[in-house]
Amino acid sequence: MQITDRAVEDKTMPLFRLGFRPLFLFGTVYAGWAMVRWILVLSGVLPWEYAVPVTAWHSHEMLFGFGMAIVVGFLTTAVQNWTGHRGINGTPLMGLFALWVVARITANFAPATLLQVLADAGFMLVAIGVMARQVLLVRNYKNLVFVPVLSIFLVLHLAQSWAMNHDVMLARALGFTTIWCFTLLISLLGARVIPFFIERRLSDTLQRDSVPWIVLAQFPLFLLALCALFSAPELWVQIVAAMAFLIHARRAFIWYRNGIWQEPLLWSLYLSYLCLPMALALLAVSGINQYSPVMHLLSVGLIGGMIMAMMCRVSLGHTGRPLKSHPLAWVSMASILLAAVSRVVIPWFFPIWTVGAYHLAATLWLLSIVTFLMVYTRYFLQPRVDGQIG
Repeated sequence: MQITDRAVEDKTMPLFRLGFRPLFLFGTVYAGWAMVRWILVLSGVLPWEYAVPVTAWHSHEMLFGFGMAIVVGFLTTAVQNWTGHRGINGTPLMGLFALWVVARITANFAPATLLQVLADAGFMLVAIGVMARQVLLVRNYKNLVFVPVLSIFLVLHLAQSWAMNHDVMLARALGFTTIWCFTLLISLLGARVIPFFIERRLSDTLQRDSVPWIVLAQFPLFLLALCALFSAPELWVQIVAAMAFLIHARRAFIWYRNGIWQEPLLWSLYLSYLCLPMALALLAVSGINQYSPVMHLLSVGLIGGMIMAMMCRVSLGHTGRPLKSHPLAWVSMASILLAAVSRVVIPWFFPIWTVGAYHLAATLWLLSIVTFLMVYTRYFLQPRVDGQIG
């Protein structure tokens, strides 16, 4: 690996030695703040004085403010392992992080204005450039797939930002489409990392998806994204969801091992991924009449749960620590999954408790955030304990 001179590394603040450090830390802090503001506005405690609908703001900030920060933090860190070349760090990383900070500040005081739109777009463009440069440098073409994926998110951000000011229903549809695109990304990454982590931890061999199976798994998710964008007929949505359910339920079945329950870093990944076939089954059976529960099972359970599980694992491995979860990390990973259950199951069976379910889900989300930060904040701010670069 081409590594920076040790003297240069030692002069770099630990927080800016790899992309996951600032983006995991402050992305998580922002996820807590965005949830607090959303619930306070929803409850009438805080006023909402902007032309942009608060529902559109909530959707955009949880997906592009929080979710994209974690995705970029993960990819700009992982690409170092994939290519053998040093990931973005130091001053360039500070610049990337500054774009994200400007976008988040603007999103809270002047949402969907030109400055926020450009700052978010710049953040994603720099991430795309970093990924493309490192992958092409070593001709590691199989990982080039993340460049067009990030480019799709960039287009969705620009489109949703425009729609937030001009067409509320289009902004809503674009929010749903973005959730499906995050789902597709997790399916793509999950096929690579989940069986790998289970094999490493349990010393077992799992059946891996072949390339045709990987493509097949993404195709119906892509179709569901298009269905959300263009308001496809309900029957079409149900048929595609049923196809997708069969594919992803198969994955969950062949990945399962009894030993995962002994390790929080494994069961959290597995249960988060299990939210995908569960959401697909719900969509196939109930159709678009229950689209909100489906979206929250994906956004909180799959996306939020997978993010929390991956952050816990990546933050240990890339700071040189043993892959052994802290008891509070267990609470963090369990809380976010319980938040998904609270948000989806309680309103479904007990509609009279819907508002209470929203508050319970938000509380569990915040518990997940706080416990994660209690454990991992110092890891992000300290050098690697094994003395290695990063």
